[in-house]
Amino acid sequence: MEAEPPQFVGPPCGQYGAHTFYRGFRYTKNGKTRDINLGEFFFVRMSAEEDPCIGELQLLCSSRNNELQLSALRLYFLPEQTPDGRLSHHGEDEVLVASDRVVLKLDDLVSWITDEVEWNHGIIAPYVEKPISTSVKKEEAGEPQNDSNNNDTSSAPPTSPAKENSEAVEEDQKKIIEVKQENSQETKEGKSNL
Repeated sequence: MEAEPPQFVGPPCGQYGAHTFYRGFRYTKNGKTRDINLGEFFFVRMSAEEDPCIGELQLLCSSRNNELQLSALRLYFLPEQTPDGRLSHHGEDEVLVASDRVVLKLDDLVSWITDEVEWNHGIIAPYVEKPISTSVKKEEAGEPQNDSNNNDTSSAPPTSPAKENSEAVEEDQKKIIEVKQENSQETKEGKSNL
C-alpha cells in the first residue's frame, strides 16, 4: 500500500503573489491519518539518530509556478540538546526556541513527524482555543488588499464573528473610549493649571 501525499485541508485563507496560503493539512503515516493546523505543536525528529524536539506549524503555502507544497515551523529544544547543554539558569521544564523558522516541503515535514517519543519533561497544560481575531481588516470593510505589484492579496470571504466575540469587541471599544476621555480630561486639567 503506497502512502498518500499530504493534502491541504479547507479552502485557501490567503494569497500573495504566486503563493496560496492554507490553515492546515492532512497526512497519513503508519496507517494513521492526522490533521495538523497552524499553531499546533507536535514532535519532530530530524533524523533517526537525533533526539526529538517540538515543532510548531506556522505557515502552509503552495506555489502556482511549480506546485510546491511548503511548510514553515518553529522548533523548540531542551537545553541539553544545545551545544552548551543544560546550565544552572535553565528552568526545570524550560524549552528553548530556535531563532529561525525551518522551511520544508510538506512531504519532508511529514517524514520528520514522529509519535514514537517518550517525553517526560514539563507539565501537562490544557489546550485552550483562542478566539478568532475580530479586528476589522480591509477585506472585511469591503476594500480589496493589493501588494506593491497590485496583486490581490485578499483572503477568503470573512465569516461573521460569534456573538460572544462581538460583545467582547464592543466592551474593548468602550474601554478605549473611556481611556481616551480620561486622557483628554487630564490634558485639559493640565493646561488649566498652567
